[in-house]
Amino acid sequence: MALAIVTTILEPALSFVIWLDYHLQRCKLLIIYIDDPTRRPIFESLCVGRAVRLFDGAMDAPRMARSNRLRLRQNSNLKHAISFLLDQTQPAQHADKPDGWWLLHIDQDEVLFENGHTSWRTCPGVGHVTFTNHEAIPISHPTSNAFMDCVWFSVNSDKAFMAYGNGKSAVRLSRNVVPNGPHRFVGYEGVAITLPASQQEEGSRKEAEGQYPVLLHYPYPSFEAWAAKFKLYGTFSNYWLDDDRFPNMLEFML
Repeated sequence: MALAIVTTILEPALSFVIWLDYHLQRCKLLIIYIDDPTRRPIFESLCVGRAVRLFDGAMDAPRMARSNRLRLRQNSNLKHAISFLLDQTQPAQHADKPDGWWLLHIDQDEVLFENGHTSWRTCPGVGHVTFTNHEAIPISHPTSNAFMDCVWFSVNSDKAFMAYGNGKSAVRLSRNVVPNGPHRFVGYEGVAITLPASQQEEGSRKEAEGQYPVLLHYPYPSFEAWAAKFKLYGTFSNYWLDDDRFPNMLEFML
């Protein structure tokens, strides 16, 4: 089965092309939803000649804070991507199309690091794979390539991250699959697993896979990157999805 990666982007980061080319060596297709369609010419120039499909992103909740509406738009964009990819699945008479898809949703500050361990794509009976994420530790100077410069990570554990700690997921596409936010899917066929396999799981798989694959997350590689991100997204709402019934209660983490 082929792997497709889907992402929603407002503005390409400094390391966007590096991120793009890295993942295009590992997937058949990369689908980008442009959150601001006026920026399409920028994306077209950066993606030319690559196995990338560009779509104008969903325009849900235009009055909502950018940081909150992004989650809604990611969900809508994923629904569109699922439908699009299912239409690309190989009928018997079209040998140029894949016979099925794995779909992975990540952002441009995340890297799927398999380290050669790709057997998860062919595990029988598996329909949903969650990749444990580790978080890059910021460096003390500006960087245009966080993937090269940030080499130390906070390992996923009970320690709080600056961003999320619940991983990202890939799903084997079938007609009933729908996104359940940016991190999970529901309606898939088969069982769900988490990688890397824990010590309690089947020993043979643990031995074969080791500590891979994982998702490496670079949310704030430097102070300058942190400031630029909050400048781009503007004032963050104090409420989940701008709903005053659900105040954000996360502690501020340095």
